[in-house]
Amino acid sequence: MSLTRNEEYQKCLEYLDEKEVIEFLSELIRVDSVNPPGNEKNAALLASKKLGECGIASEVMDVDRKELNRANLYAKMGDPSQGPTLLYSGHFDVVPAGDGWVHDPFGAEIEGDLMWGRGTSDMKAGDAAMIMAMCILKRAGVPLKGTLAFLGTAGEETGLVGARAFVEERGAENIDALAISEASVGDIYIAQKGALWLRFISKGKRAHGGLPEEGVNALANMIKFTERLQEKFRFMVTESKLLTPPTLNLTGMHAGELTNIIPDLCEAVVDIRTIPGNPHSELLAQIEGILAEVKKEDETVDISIKVELNLTSISTELDHPFIQSAVESYKGVFNREPAIKGVTYGTDAVPFREVNPDLPLVIYGPGDSTRNHKLDEYVEISSVIDSTKFYIALALEYLK
Repeated sequence: MSLTRNEEYQKCLEYLDEKEVIEFLSELIRVDSVNPPGNEKNAALLASKKLGECGIASEVMDVDRKELNRANLYAKMGDPSQGPTLLYSGHFDVVPAGDGWVHDPFGAEIEGDLMWGRGTSDMKAGDAAMIMAMCILKRAGVPLKGTLAFLGTAGEETGLVGARAFVEERGAENIDALAISEASVGDIYIAQKGALWLRFISKGKRAHGGLPEEGVNALANMIKFTERLQEKFRFMVTESKLLTPPTLNLTGMHAGELTNIIPDLCEAVVDIRTIPGNPHSELLAQIEGILAEVKKEDETVDISIKVELNLTSISTELDHPFIQSAVESYKGVFNREPAIKGVTYGTDAVPFREVNPDLPLVIYGPGDSTRNHKLDEYVEISSVIDSTKFYIALALEYLK
């Protein structure tokens, strides 16, 4: 007689050893995978060992031939012929610790319900929850109608390097749903803002400050353009149910060497945060059009545009079957309705959505993103256990 999904979930909980989960997370925190330089392969090998102990095959995938200690980890279980593929994913790299910590940033120190360390919230706790959820499902021997996979990535903090490498090598067309365990303070996120970072480079002609007519002021031309940009630029869509409005901010400008020299070079940067309905290609075309107007009015203007970061915005409809699976899983684990929200940051989901535009996304994980990248980063141990339970339930619900 087959078990109900709730009975299968209860069976899985019998295999949930909270001490094992926390010890595995502690081991991940003690692995120095600071990016730069990365060294994510050390974390990938540790995760591969844990998965292997649970009977789950995995492969460590090098992502850079020049930097040999950078790697993704890919593992999967189940039968793709029986149903869809659900991909769990998190990144192994962490940002530099910085000076001034009270706790050892790589010590995984525990006091009460808190564990301190670089990467506790962003996002090795999420990695540990997903990996241990897979281990528990495997040990419990519950049937999954489809494939459950995990991808641990390198280089998320500096351009989604590992995720892009994986998609380039393996594609994303055969993935039916994606869950990322970034910190979500107990909420379910189904939308994320996009980011378009642009650098403007203005070239002029150097001259003595007393003879400005003999030069071309690159700074003055840049100011002229950026003022026009902020005046005329418009987003196509300005409202979203889940995300705050899109923004364009001038965040930096530099020019000049001495007070008495007309600058021949000026650089400025803008940070554009987008919501769905604002294709980055169209935004860039609009900016190029504004620049063309300025150049037409003043032939001395010589400004070029360089795209430094291009991450599309993502949103999934609330009534999508995968989102409903996540909601039902949450209710089953926590006996309450989840809050459904969007986030301002980007994730490794972007390369997958570029190839598979209809791929549904759920972001749920232990911790709080407001602690990310700060001194004395920490995570609640109870939230790690809760996330492990959620990812057990999600696999059972979606792959049923």
